[in-house]
Amino acid sequence: GSKIMAFCFKIYGATFLQGLLEPLIQEMIDNADGVSFEVDPARMESAEVLEENQQNLAQITQRVFNAIVSSADRFPPQLRSMCHCLYQVLCKRFPQSIQNNIGAVG
Repeated sequence: GSKIMAFCFKIYGATFLQGLLEPLIQEMIDNADGVSFEVDPARMESAEVLEENQQNLAQITQRVFNAIVSSADRFPPQLRSMCHCLYQVLCKRFPQSIQNNIGAVG
């Protein structure tokens, strides 16, 4: 089961994720001059300011999160169907756990 799921996510999900995230990543690359996302003080350059880097990281993380959330209508139908089937199987296998553990999947 998990090999089939991995294969399907690789086939159908890769194109979806590339189309979703590539513009954001390309923008990060294009605007990389003077912008850092490093928040580990031990790895920062001496001219970097931790608070600025934290803000940069928070902003790009929010943009990625927003892109993912707003893409639900473009999620590949093959994967949507597979996730729904998985949800149904889990509900039957673990009926007591629906609300606590897997409710968000459906």
